[in-house]
Amino acid sequence: MTKRGDFSRRVIESLCQIPRGETISYEELAGRAGNPKAARAVGNILSKNKKLVLIPCHRVIKKNGALGGYVGGPAKKRQLLEQEGVRLRDVPACRQAGRSFGAAHQIF
Repeated sequence: MTKRGDFSRRVIESLCQIPRGETISYEELAGRAGNPKAARAVGNILSKNKKLVLIPCHRVIKKNGALGGYVGGPAKKRQLLEQEGVRLRDVPACRQAGRSFGAAHQIF
């Protein structure tokens, strides 16, 4: 297996160990998979997840508490987390790299 394939496998294996009702940041998941500086690569790997029922990528959030991306869309990610008992709240819109983003959602 390639180095990239090894990392992808470790990301998915680590992700599958996150219990129902708990969340983890992209950065922390990257660290558990062996490369804490690869948070963006983790997001890219999760964006290719076709087994949403088996691989719980909705449990991965941004380190600032914002939901982050999800193949099924933010409303579905929020719904899945709430069904698992994760409490969410709206946080103010943020600005990043000169672009304005809509309201994010934060775990509390």
